[in-house]
Amino acid sequence: VHISSDMLKIVEMELLHLKDYGYLCNEQAASKLLAYLMKERLCKITQKPFLFKDDVKALVERLEKNVNPDGLWGWWGVSGTAGWVSKHVLKALLEAKNQGYEVKINTSAIVKMYVVGLETDTTLSQRLENLEALDQLKAEVNYPKYLDSIEQKCLKNKKNKKSHNLLGFQEYLSLQ
Repeated sequence: VHISSDMLKIVEMELLHLKDYGYLCNEQAASKLLAYLMKERLCKITQKPFLFKDDVKALVERLEKNVNPDGLWGWWGVSGTAGWVSKHVLKALLEAKNQGYEVKINTSAIVKMYVVGLETDTTLSQRLENLEALDQLKAEVNYPKYLDSIEQKCLKNKKNKKSHNLLGFQEYLSLQ
């Protein structure tokens, strides 16, 4: 146990624990990558050297290697697509790219998959996840069309609910 009033020091200490974290499903590899990228930003702010560039590159390569035939990611290695895992991996890879790392992903395949999801997914949470991922990719899609569709579905769902003040649990989570 360590007690400190310096929040930055606490964050830095916690980030260092990641170096030895051994489990690396795609979700955990993406989380570890995001933490390393945060550490790199902190090092720039505090003008300290960032000693984990090789770790960042290795995680990027691992996630690039684990892309499945759909151009997305599942839980482990090259496995069936899991939407939220793909979104999380995509967020991490795009952040790495934004911080200057070379990232090789087929964004056109990813954009196509999320657009198809906008047209076919039946839940609001899935549609919102798809829109968020497309926004992360800075994809050129008709956002007003899809937002209107989501809004109409929300209004329809609200009319069908007994209480107009309560959202369904999944709808609530999707708005977070």
